[in-house]
Amino acid sequence: MRTRTTLLIVLCTLLAAVAPAGAVGAPDASTPSVDADAAVQQEVPDCSFPVTSTDATGTEVTVEETPETVTTLGASAAQTMWEIGGKEQVVGLSSNAHYLADAESRTNVSASGFGYSTEAVVGTEADLVLAANIVPEETVTALRDAGMTVYQFEAATSIEDVANKTTMIGKLTGNCEGAAEANAWMNANVETAQEVTADAESPELLIPLSGGSLVGGGTFINAMVEAAGGTNLAVEAFDSSYPYQVSDETILELNPEMLVLQEGLEGLITQEPYASTTAGENNARRRRPRRGRGAARTTRLSGTKTAFRDHGFFSRMIENVVYPAYIDAAYSRSEGRRVPIDEAVEEPTVDEIAKAVQQVGYDAVVERDKSYSREYEQRGRVLVQGADDASKNDLVQAIAAYVAILRD
Repeated sequence: MRTRTTLLIVLCTLLAAVAPAGAVGAPDASTPSVDADAAVQQEVPDCSFPVTSTDATGTEVTVEETPETVTTLGASAAQTMWEIGGKEQVVGLSSNAHYLADAESRTNVSASGFGYSTEAVVGTEADLVLAANIVPEETVTALRDAGMTVYQFEAATSIEDVANKTTMIGKLTGNCEGAAEANAWMNANVETAQEVTADAESPELLIPLSGGSLVGGGTFINAMVEAAGGTNLAVEAFDSSYPYQVSDETILELNPEMLVLQEGLEGLITQEPYASTTAGENNARRRRPRRGRGAARTTRLSGTKTAFRDHGFFSRMIENVVYPAYIDAAYSRSEGRRVPIDEAVEEPTVDEIAKAVQQVGYDAVVERDKSYSREYEQRGRVLVQGADDASKNDLVQAIAAYVAILRD
């Protein structure tokens, strides 16, 4: 029996390498809740410098010390830095990452038309350049010839690949704790999605891109959809990971009952050939007033209610966890501070953090018997509930600001 709901998920980016974003959604009462903190404390890698690793070009890259400045080439690398607490280190990024908060204040290193401007990248004088797999080899070579330290990543074709890339970015930039948290969140929610869809019907879907392209097999995006309980019709229909210029006749023949749409391409559901598919017809029958940018879109995927938000994927089924160390002015970035030093406060307490959370507009639960993985002292932590409209990095910065205000 066909599912009669159109899947409209706005994803942060549909590149082959995507970092887990701060998507937040309210789970069903029947959906198991998960807490990734224990995994974080056990899986934080050594974050000492120098760091040496061989990148996708076969080059052994060494980063001698924690980079103060980083330039990212590709939206995936930029979003990873935002999510693991490295936002303030980023001084340059490509135009396809401008959806990130405060991205416009960074140098745009995209070339006019297509690709990247070597001159603009060099002009950022970044200590480290993180290059996605889509960056041309000649660009990487030119930057290295100009004296820049460049680490290029391989294409991610699985969720495990994304986790490994997130870990590596954390090690290269001194944000191991944030990377471990991001991976723990992603892995926990992937497992939950697999559990709750294990015995449910798998809806048939397509993932359109611009230019008449689709997402096929051997890609992280497809792995993500399969983990959420969907069946990508393009996997069996094409041998390519990204089938190009697929004809209207082929789309109509495949006849998806759901679509997974990239941000900016939501209108495809009302355009031919997709409007004449089961997905398009269901959408026309069930169309509702359009919600504002960033609002959660809720759908039923294999009978499981899942909320999605712009720039994110998978319903986040864990609370945001905030430790005093995140905003403590006495701590360095490598020791766990996640806000700029001029926004940090002296010796914050969980009670202050809880009050700040309430000022921001969310519910707070204080757990006094918890300790941060890099601290011996048990200072507790605060669980932030209902924060479905903010990334963790933005949330922590807002909390720090309110703690300072409450002290005045």
